[in-house]
Amino acid sequence: MPTPSGLTPGSYLVNTCPVLIPGDDDEVGFFVRGARGMTERLSVRASLGLYNDLTYLGAMGDLLLPRKIPLDLSLSFGLHRSGFETSADIFGFDLALVGRRPVSSRFAVYGGFDVDVEFPEAPFDAFTRAGFVAGLDTRILEGLRLLVEGGLGLNDRSPDYVSVGLAVRLR
Repeated sequence: MPTPSGLTPGSYLVNTCPVLIPGDDDEVGFFVRGARGMTERLSVRASLGLYNDLTYLGAMGDLLLPRKIPLDLSLSFGLHRSGFETSADIFGFDLALVGRRPVSSRFAVYGGFDVDVEFPEAPFDAFTRAGFVAGLDTRILEGLRLLVEGGLGLNDRSPDYVSVGLAVRLR
């Protein structure tokens, strides 16, 4: 999940992170994300995730909402495709609301609610994933950030996860 800090027009952000889904068979994947600031309030991003038997491809838009409270809020909307080696592929739509609050010049906390509507190939039925996400965004150097994030699945189809990654802001 992105932090709603906004990208200036023409700037880029690249993020890499391993993701652990804890459980009986702990599963580790790896994500690479790229984002580009389109306007002061809109950025677009693409994601590639690789797990043992899954390739995830996604595209999203992040809209920074007008600031009415001392919290940066963004609305994210997009789509994705999960390709499985041994199961039906899934096409899905994504929607998230994320809040971000700086706590110092080097640290910010963020959290949000994420909903994905999933449409697997026949003969499977559509389903919804929902989760709460919280994280810490820490500036290591100018243009380099450390992100620590966790997600709590809110229904049976939504896994919990933890992730630690780096984000590099270019230009």
